[in-house]
Amino acid sequence: MRIDNPQESDFDQIRQAVQAGQTVTVQYVEPVYTPASLAFLNEQCKALGDKLCVRFYGHYFKAFDCAHLRHLGAVRNLYLDCLTKVSNFDTLKELEHLSELSVGIFELDDMDFLCWDNLHRLSALTLAQTRRKNLDLAALSAYRMLESLFIGGHTRNLAAVGQARALTRLSLNLPASAPIGFVNLLPCLDELRLLLGGRASLDEVHDFAGTSLEIVRVRGFGSFDNLKDFVNLQRLTIDDQLQLRHLDVGERLGRLETLEILNCQNLGRLDGLAHLARLRHLRIYKTRIDVDAFIEQDFPASLRTLAFHTGKRGQDTIIQERLAAMGYTAREA
Repeated sequence: MRIDNPQESDFDQIRQAVQAGQTVTVQYVEPVYTPASLAFLNEQCKALGDKLCVRFYGHYFKAFDCAHLRHLGAVRNLYLDCLTKVSNFDTLKELEHLSELSVGIFELDDMDFLCWDNLHRLSALTLAQTRRKNLDLAALSAYRMLESLFIGGHTRNLAAVGQARALTRLSLNLPASAPIGFVNLLPCLDELRLLLGGRASLDEVHDFAGTSLEIVRVRGFGSFDNLKDFVNLQRLTIDDQLQLRHLDVGERLGRLETLEILNCQNLGRLDGLAHLARLRHLRIYKTRIDVDAFIEQDFPASLRTLAFHTGKRGQDTIIQERLAAMGYTAREA
């Protein structure tokens, strides 16, 4: 739930949403706030904690002045993203209660801010791309409470991520030249996402014991020969990978429950489905897989949802009717 330029009258709805378990984002695209309105917002941050996210973005005609953050000393969940420039960025040092932080400032000058002591208690951190992409990641080795991390394009001292041993969720947008062997050092990592960037394979990753893996629009990704090593996977999504031609889920992925292969337009073979004893949801979209041969194979008895889309409406309707006649639904229940 997002609310733009919140008024005091909006907070009855916001409190109800938080009580219902939602995280609510209040956001400002331009400086319509005042010291008084931010002071009121700060009181709501005290009451609602990290379920109330405060976001400043845009500010297209003037740099966002981080000095305004002095009115938000109680904020726990803060997004400074989709910003071109800011001033007084070091005001961030004064926020002692932060648990979640997103920094997406294209012209950011302070490349060492991760050293600030108040940030070492973060549980979630997003580091979006900057113009120079040279944010120093060395300090992440001291982030003992960090559970969720996104890195967009930054590679300076990237190996330090391997020392953030509490990480359970990691998302990476990195160039193909950046080594990611540090993933093997993260004993609690459960969700790994590779988004954009480049990488030919995941051969470097051999000790990932997590349950969820996403590979989305990664340039050059054409080989996944070590998929068999990801034995604990319960969910696998491979999306928009034009170099990938063959995928073998093998005999060792017996815990996989959800498999999505989307817009991999040169993928002609998907082998090993019969071995996936717990597979419940399978979705194929825009591949070169022959639909007749695909439907005629033996599927696991556990399979409930099966969708096969070519992108051609008439053909897809016929395919889904065939699958429905076999007892499969097109959507997850």
